[in-house]
Parts: sequence; C-alpha cells; structure tokens
Amino acid sequence: MKKIFTGTFISVLLFFPVLTLFSFGWPVGDPIVTATFGEDKWGTFGHGIGISGSSIEVYPSEKGEIVFYYENSEVFSQMPSGLGSFAVVEHERKLRTLYGGLDLSPELENSEKITTEDSLGKAGLTGKSDKMHLFFAVIDSEFGQFVNPLLLLNSIADSKAPVIREVGIRSPAGYQLIGREAVVSAGRAEIQAEIFDPCMSEDFSRPMAPYKIYLFLNGEEIFYISFESMITEASEAVVQSNASLLYSDYYKEDGRISLGDINLVPGEFRFEILVSDYAGNETSRAFKIRVVE
Repeated sequence: MKKIFTGTFISVLLFFPVLTLFSFGWPVGDPIVTATFGEDKWGTFGHGIGISGSSIEVYPSEKGEIVFYYENSEVFSQMPSGLGSFAVVEHERKLRTLYGGLDLSPELENSEKITTEDSLGKAGLTGKSDKMHLFFAVIDSEFGQFVNPLLLLNSIADSKAPVIREVGIRSPAGYQLIGREAVVSAGRAEIQAEIFDPCMSEDFSRPMAPYKIYLFLNGEEIFYISFESMITEASEAVVQSNASLLYSDYYKEDGRISLGDINLVPGEFRFEILVSDYAGNETSRAFKIRVVE
C-alpha cells in the first residue's frame, strides 16, 4: 500500500551518533560518485551523495520496508525541491535510505517489504540534474541525523587527490592572495581557500566537498571539519564535527571556503592546510606569513 504523507518532510524522515559497524551495498552497478556529503548544494550543506553508474536500475542498499514514496507528478506543497520522484526504505537499527531522482517502479504501489533484488525504479531526470544521476541519503532516525553514506558503503577506487587551488586572507583592507610567503597587516582576518575533491567522472564537472580539512598554525590545529554527519537546527543544516559552523560561515564567494578567523599579531607564522578524501588521498599546502603593524 502506498504510504500517506502526513507531516513535514523532516518529521517523516526524522533524523541522527554515526554508525560505523553497518554496511550498505551500492544502489547502482559500477558506481561513480558525482556529489559528496557536505558540498555546496543550492544554499545549504548537501545531506546526501550523487551517484552515476553503468546501470540506471536502482536497488535498495539493504533489505527493509518501504515507508514512503513520492511521484514527482503529484502535488504536495511540503515536498522538498530538487529530489524529484523518490523512495524511502527503512532498515535495521532505525536507519533509512532515500533514493531521489527516480523513475519509480510501478511495483512499489503494492510493495512494503523489499529485498536488494527488488528494483526501486530507474535513475532518471526527475530531480535537479541534466544527466542520469541518483541522489542517495542515509538517515539515522533514532538520533535524528543525516549520516554520510560514503562511511557505510563499500569503498571504491579513487586515485584523485583533493585540490587546494588558492589560499588567501580576507581582512577589512580586502582580499589578499597568499603564496608560499606573504606580508600582511596585523588585525583580525579570515583564512580562505579554494578546496575541493575532483569528481570521479568527467561528465560531472562540479567540485565536490572533501572528507576532512585541517588548518595548523605553528603545528597546532586551529580549524577542523569532518563531513560525517549533520543535523538540522532552526531549519539550517549543521555539520556535527563543527557544530558552530553554519553554511554561510563556511562557503564564501567565488568557490572559496572559510577556515576560520584569526587575530594576526606582529611576528612570523607558519600555516599548513591538510585535506583528505574518503579514499585516504591527501593534499597539503604550507605557507608563511609575516605580520607587520
């Protein structure tokens, strides 16, 4: 029987600690990650991943029960934008998986229990995408959080390391690019950088969010973010590894991100940025700043 939508989308999926002993299968064959958890997604942190693959048939990542599905042609004013047609499957440990951008299988109307061999439909163009593309999210309904799917899926080969393309400092005087060394004025400033994980597929050119970013000052960690899980507070997504960091505090103009504010005092300082992706590839960038009055 088709499930009836009776509340807001958030209340249906009620999200979020991160589970590390549970494993899901990939919902498509030969998966290629085209969008990552935490990336810049239309004005908020992306709470799932994008997947392409050799097959457009979509299967549940684990056996479970269909708790809700929605066809894009139906009219629900409370439906989230961008998902298109989608299905939600509940598994053990109160984990739920969401599959968006589907052309739904007609069999779902008469299904409740479902196995990994039962098709949910085909990855289509019902969401915000101009290519074959599946949106996949994992919700921990016991703790009310979105969990990064890449922490629960089998690892896939990825030899492309994260990219640190530009580093700069924004102060009341403006934005200043930083090379290996720079001279800057004392005062309050924000460290910004263009950092991203390159997409595994050349068909999708959008930059993806890496897994972890560190900023060190003279060997001491002064900034850290890890895209493992997030919750929603006051209608805003909050990354739990850095609960004080909102989307608008992190993502800046021209593709840059903020690595935090710092009070620059006269002297010489060594900074290092370390970035890693889900496959363990790492990239680092070190630079020195001489601060003058």
